[in-house]
Amino acid sequence: MRLRDRLGARGKQPNTSPSFEGDRGAPSRDVRARFTRGWEQTRWTAPVATPLSAALGPQAVPRGMETLAVPEAERVAAAVRSLEGPAAASLDAARPVVVLDIETSGLGASLVPFMAAVAWHERGRMHLMQWTLHDGAAERAFLADVFACLDGILRPGTRLLSYNGKSFDLPRLRVRAQRLALGAGARGVPSLGASHLDLVIPARRVLKGALPNCRLSTLEAELLGHKRRGDMGGMEIAELWERMASTPGLADALAGESDHDEDDDALDPFLREDLAAAQLHNRGDVWALCSVATAVAQRLERPQSLAEAMGAANHLRQIEAPAAAIEVLHAFVEEASPVRPVWVDAALLLADLHRSEGQHGSAAALWRRVCKAAPGHLGAHESLAKHLEHKERRPDLALEVARASLAPCPKRIARLEKKVARQ
Repeated sequence: MRLRDRLGARGKQPNTSPSFEGDRGAPSRDVRARFTRGWEQTRWTAPVATPLSAALGPQAVPRGMETLAVPEAERVAAAVRSLEGPAAASLDAARPVVVLDIETSGLGASLVPFMAAVAWHERGRMHLMQWTLHDGAAERAFLADVFACLDGILRPGTRLLSYNGKSFDLPRLRVRAQRLALGAGARGVPSLGASHLDLVIPARRVLKGALPNCRLSTLEAELLGHKRRGDMGGMEIAELWERMASTPGLADALAGESDHDEDDDALDPFLREDLAAAQLHNRGDVWALCSVATAVAQRLERPQSLAEAMGAANHLRQIEAPAAAIEVLHAFVEEASPVRPVWVDAALLLADLHRSEGQHGSAAALWRRVCKAAPGHLGAHESLAKHLEHKERRPDLALEVARASLAPCPKRIARLEKKVARQ
């Protein structure tokens, strides 16, 4: 679906991309653009904690995100510390993250990353740099500029922040850098090896059981209250590159360097609008990611449901914070009804956390509660039987619990019967 279809437009529409002259004239205070042979670079600057649409105009963010504001660096730093856990490396509170997102021509090995955006905090403002490739022949210079920017703004204590970047963005950028011989020898591009927080990992752990899915747009809607309207999808963006690559003279026309008006008129009349929509989507992902990170961190610390508490406990366990995992899950297990199936899973998770911390008595108490709430539960009966046999040295009680399982282990039963007979 093209932009004209999403907006219900008819006929040729005026250019909806930002109006600026950039390096060729007097740029606005907050938006600057520079056209280079075959690609474009645009810089957006806005104060933090201020609605972006108010500071930069409605072209800054997708519809439905008009009140979106980038949180202060200190809040983002606190969120990153919470999501990474106590074992993570130190963090730069002034510039905790550099947000990265790319758009590509598809999913195959030969895809072209033709759009990229990065954003970072600097002195109370958020800076976003966006690149758009207009001519495939300029890909090397286009990516070299992206990497130069990343290498320049990443510093010790700063994380790359992405959404699914470990699986998608960075591997594809590395492949293109290798094919185009970018980077310093075997080291490659330094920024692509920087410390990285892929937000999709904690988001899935914490929220998978509480949300219909963990797409970025779903997190924006559910956690931030921003539901995009008329947003361009990934397949449309991939198809857009095919249209761009098959349009002669596109780069000159977009840069305003065409010698003849008829050359510009020969373009797909909606190509400019669809390109602006793709750029808007790309910027929206980058602008929103710091806010999503802070929201996920809040749900990690203060879950809204038993399902979220289980997700939070799982993530805290993965980041080596078991004490915090026990604390966040305990209250929900105590308050929830034992008749709920999810309670059994939560109680068993909490018991396992207690066991791993050497709190065997607390673990056994939970296994007993599960055996009562779900008689014959295999996992609970097995764990409690092991505890009674090896920790409490009560093979008689262990035998009773083991026999009550829906699927008793013959070897355990035989061993316990021998121990009881010798008493």
